[in-house]
Amino acid sequence: MTGQRNNGRCARTMLQLLAGLALVGLLGGCGGDDEDPATGSTPSAVEITTKVDFSEDPFSGTFEVSEGADALGCATGTFVDSPRDDEIEKTFTCTDGSREGTFTALITLPSEEGEQTPWRVVDATEDFTGLEGDGEFSVDENDEDTTGVETLTGEVAY
Repeated sequence: MTGQRNNGRCARTMLQLLAGLALVGLLGGCGGDDEDPATGSTPSAVEITTKVDFSEDPFSGTFEVSEGADALGCATGTFVDSPRDDEIEKTFTCTDGSREGTFTALITLPSEEGEQTPWRVVDATEDFTGLEGDGEFSVDENDEDTTGVETLTGEVAY
């Protein structure tokens, strides 16, 4: 009988231990970091500022990543716009950073200057493959010439 009681206690102790480990596993997934389950990386804030020449067809220019360059893997580069009905696909080519390739953002065009509209990454090549991101877009046109400054703020993750 003593052997059966010990086996019963041992089994109960094992069940309690397994339940405790399961609880620790569940709690480990709560809080802490904001890892994106789809990408496996933590979203990082990003701000991209462009200098655009509206006299060119298609619109083109240069960009600088003023926030999130390390997370994006790109600090500066060039871009070219491909217009759609009420959207623009803006393809960024990185010329300075740890990653090479392009990424394309689909931007809803603002109906008036200063209005913020959504953008999201819709395509990426080479080292940018797997890039996801979205946020807000705004444009400020220069009244003195055909240039402007566009700002994309939001989050990106791989």
